[in-house]
Amino acid sequence: MGAYMCIATNGVPPTVSKRITVNVHFHPVIHVPNQLVGSPLGTDVSLECYVEAFPKSINYWIRDTGEMVVNSYKYDVQTIGKSQFEIKMIVIVRNFQKDDAGSYRCIAKNSLGEVESNIRLYDIPGPTRTYVPLDEEDYNEQPGSAEREQDEELSNSVLERGHIIPTVTTLGAPRGSLENTHENHVPNDPAPNSSSTLSRSLSLLVLLLFRI
Repeated sequence: MGAYMCIATNGVPPTVSKRITVNVHFHPVIHVPNQLVGSPLGTDVSLECYVEAFPKSINYWIRDTGEMVVNSYKYDVQTIGKSQFEIKMIVIVRNFQKDDAGSYRCIAKNSLGEVESNIRLYDIPGPTRTYVPLDEEDYNEQPGSAEREQDEELSNSVLERGHIIPTVTTLGAPRGSLENTHENHVPNDPAPNSSSTLSRSLSLLVLLLFRI
């Protein structure tokens, strides 16, 4: 099937030629690469059929429910010419759901005959997401950011008070630990002077001499 050209020449120009087109009429033939197609739910699925026929055939899709598949928001039906007698039939099922599963028949018909082939579409399990609810008691036990801020403010205020009290009570005294500061609240008597002790001893000695 195609064009043939016969050429005649004898060395004396011009050369002459004749083009002859040969067409072979035959009933449609369908080839399906995948008769069983699986896809996860929520995806777009493509179904394909290859048809050879001459004269050109009428091509369409029918579901197992008897519904004809036409261009819509759900289906994208395409026909791509590959050669003079070969075409590619495509139907894209958008957002595949359980209701879309089943058999899809691609049908080709011309004046010499009719042929069809079946493609079965089914859903396969895809990745699933599990949701673990948080227990209300566990949620209440976990301190939130506001509670943490309140605890920090309270601890800071306690520390500030602990620093303020010894600072006020030991005003003028040398800095020390908190325990030393509390001990210094009661002032100790100054250490006795050596000279004053000697003078007192001498005074007592003089009084004893006078009594004697």
